[in-house]
Amino acid sequence: CKANFLNFVTTQTFTEGITNQLIGCYVGSLQDPGCVLVRLYGRMTDLYVNRNREVEMFQVFHAHGCGPEIYCSFQNGICYEFVRGTVLQDELLQQPSIYRLIAAEMGKIHSIHRGRPAEPLLWPKMSHFLTLVQSSNTRTPAEQPCTER
Repeated sequence: CKANFLNFVTTQTFTEGITNQLIGCYVGSLQDPGCVLVRLYGRMTDLYVNRNREVEMFQVFHAHGCGPEIYCSFQNGICYEFVRGTVLQDELLQQPSIYRLIAAEMGKIHSIHRGRPAEPLLWPKMSHFLTLVQSSNTRTPAEQPCTER
């Protein structure tokens, strides 16, 4: 039965990502409802991405209508809902009707309150990233996965 099920599922690998591998799994067409995305984390990306916080933010955004539903997470990735849309080209981004919609969505995201004060993360994240870059340049491996950033 398992083999028969897999014969009906089509997969498509998306290649636009830099660090992760993203695979769409669907029956019929990619545009049909029910398409699922499986993201496999890139090698050593846990050094600068807090995966627990990432999953938490997926859930928060989805609860507020700002992101896909996350179906599950596993040691090296997550599985979540495919949200149909259009990749915005530079010409579209320059249109006032488009950038106003983007600004409204960004405002919606930034108005979400999670019940605890938001901590600024930009400078600590940049500092941590630069430490990792310096470590890799001196051939000293950074062995501490990101847990608090």
